[in-house]
Amino acid sequence: MKKNRSFGMRMMMPPYAMNQARLRQWIDIVPFLLFGYFFWTIMHSPMRINHDCAYVLQCSKILVDGGLPYVDFIDINPPLIFYMNMAPVVVAQTAGITLPQAFSLFVTLQLAASALLLFYLFRLEELNLKAPARFALLLAWILCSLFVYATGDYGQRDHLVMLMVFPFILVRVIRYYGDRVSLLPSLVIGVMTGLGLSLKPNFYFIVLVPEFVALVRTRRIRTLFTPEMYAAIAFSLAYVLHFLLLPALVQTELFGRWMPFFMQYYGTINMNLFHHVFMQPLVIAGLIVLAFVVGIGLVIIRQRGMSSLRMEILSAAAIGSFLSYWIQQKGYSYHSVPLKLVFVMLALFVSFWLYEEIMHRTEEIPLRRFVAVSPTLVVLAGLIALTARAFASNSSYVSYESFAPYRQAISAYSKKDDRVLFLNTILFPAYPTLVQMDRMPGSRYLTIFPIAGFYYGMHADSAFPYRSRGQMNQEELRFLCELEVDIDRFKPSLIFIHSGDTSSAMPQGFDIHEYFIRSHFTTDAMHDYERSGSVGDFFLYRRKKQI
Repeated sequence: MKKNRSFGMRMMMPPYAMNQARLRQWIDIVPFLLFGYFFWTIMHSPMRINHDCAYVLQCSKILVDGGLPYVDFIDINPPLIFYMNMAPVVVAQTAGITLPQAFSLFVTLQLAASALLLFYLFRLEELNLKAPARFALLLAWILCSLFVYATGDYGQRDHLVMLMVFPFILVRVIRYYGDRVSLLPSLVIGVMTGLGLSLKPNFYFIVLVPEFVALVRTRRIRTLFTPEMYAAIAFSLAYVLHFLLLPALVQTELFGRWMPFFMQYYGTINMNLFHHVFMQPLVIAGLIVLAFVVGIGLVIIRQRGMSSLRMEILSAAAIGSFLSYWIQQKGYSYHSVPLKLVFVMLALFVSFWLYEEIMHRTEEIPLRRFVAVSPTLVVLAGLIALTARAFASNSSYVSYESFAPYRQAISAYSKKDDRVLFLNTILFPAYPTLVQMDRMPGSRYLTIFPIAGFYYGMHADSAFPYRSRGQMNQEELRFLCELEVDIDRFKPSLIFIHSGDTSSAMPQGFDIHEYFIRSHFTTDAMHDYERSGSVGDFFLYRRKKQI
């Protein structure tokens, strides 16, 4: 009779070893369960999408339909994100799924790719990570994106850059310790890094600061000449050079008109970031605790003659992420996503260092293993608690239900192929509503942000001093003319015009609806429309039936 060798091996193992083996088998499937939850949530929430991401998808859809950036849609962002999101647009059109759903799946695939690359890097010897540490890091990485999904910033450029760049930071740690990384993963990580950094210029701080710290500490200039560096630099240069290949009209509009306008009026929506960040007790407490633990750790490590380079590079990445956040001066939650993700990973690396320190002490301490693992458990438990709280409150997400009145009006007074125009300086409720309703915008101006520049710095003691047509400069007259041309060309079924003095970046007392009345736009450009009540803060204009 044939003996069961595996059963015999288990019988020979001590009980604690058997329990550890069983535990390892179970915990290995946890990341797969999380990805399963991601896909389940996406399939059961086909309309969930951030308003900024919906806006970008709308721009990408115009490109897929043959439009030109900065001509057929007006925006002030670099075009790479529009190119990237053409992929989910094509998938949605060919697979018959909603555009928000295709986008969420697209981002989740990028998360899976980054997780696989991190799994490969965590197993390399130079990071000195044991199996439980590797599991905790991978779990935290996926949980971070689940938290970002819960808070409504899933797929923002500041989220995507970390999915693409954090593997690069770890590769650079390995390089400065003298270890080798296989060619193919290095090239893939380098291309991903070039792509991520090119999404916004300020993202380069995230890698330049740790690279500078590593060079100063090691003085190994030759470490710069590696495949991932070549690939990242090559992609960045190719992206810069591609602007020379853009159509002449696109170059004229981007460099001759909108980039100067953007540089002049970018500060219209700046805020007091110091007060916004450092007046929050939770933020202050977290930064103080992390700085204290990392500082003490670096001192002890150096006193013992051990290498502190890993911790220094990760700390420098956190500083670079903070600079990337600070330089934008907006205080938006998604701008802080890179800092939050690096913060979590740094906290875990500090926790692993504390574990090793406690477990390698010569004297016995009661409950030593529990004390050693408790910092890691605290970090993971805190991340899980924050994610659960975000899902429960849903406070940071512009929900699908909140824009129901606008959807009802669009559904009642327009068909699928009709255009709909929102005249407002901010994205919502136009986005995500138009993407969710599968409607195209009624103008090249997806928002009327130029008005914020035209009236930047103006004040009113009583009635706001709107300019007449004769008082307007050429740029403002051109804006109104282009808006009128678009209405005549696209003939949107509905036009929503914001009313009230709550528009973003506008001076106090400025009313968008009043602006269009005073400029005679509602009578000249919209003579084929009639006012049909209001929806929320918007007056609704319906196109008259043509005989």
